[in-house]
Amino acid sequence: LGKKKPILQKDLDFKALILEAFDKGRLIAIIPFIAKIMESCANSRIFRPPNPWTMMVLGILAELHPMADLKLTIKFEVEVLCKNLNKELKDVKVTTVFKGREAIKEASMDWSSRNSATGLAALKTLPTIPDGRLLAAAASLSGMGAASAVQSAGLAAAAAAMGPDEPQVVLPQAPVQPQGVPLGLP
Repeated sequence: LGKKKPILQKDLDFKALILEAFDKGRLIAIIPFIAKIMESCANSRIFRPPNPWTMMVLGILAELHPMADLKLTIKFEVEVLCKNLNKELKDVKVTTVFKGREAIKEASMDWSSRNSATGLAALKTLPTIPDGRLLAAAASLSGMGAASAVQSAGLAAAAAAMGPDEPQVVLPQAPVQPQGVPLGLP
């Protein structure tokens, strides 16, 4: 397009490609591809806006842009393309290609769903009872002193409660420093 050579419809049909991507949930891959190709229209005397073919493709993309729950990356690609072509999105005549078409939003990467099983609600919560091994590792990293001894006693009880099938954790004994005695440097 930048070299004044058209992409023929028999080689690559942009409209059919976008419609097929909409139906199959592949917009996340197709829209950046189309936008990258269309960016070269900015350097072309023939294909830059208000070329009817370029405006038709922009109209299809402008129709996608305001759809609810469409991923922001797709919307961003459309906005960047309009900016590169020195065209305001509000000035582009929106087509009606997607009117009457229903998008399959479940299990599709094109749509951000707020209540779907792939959202944050589907994440499993962490157990509330910490594993004895984790507690033992935390004790070995904790500070020294009387508080450490109390923690170690609680960790030993937690490790003992793990059961016979679990490997037992040997808790390291942290040296206790008397209060008021400065640490000596080696």
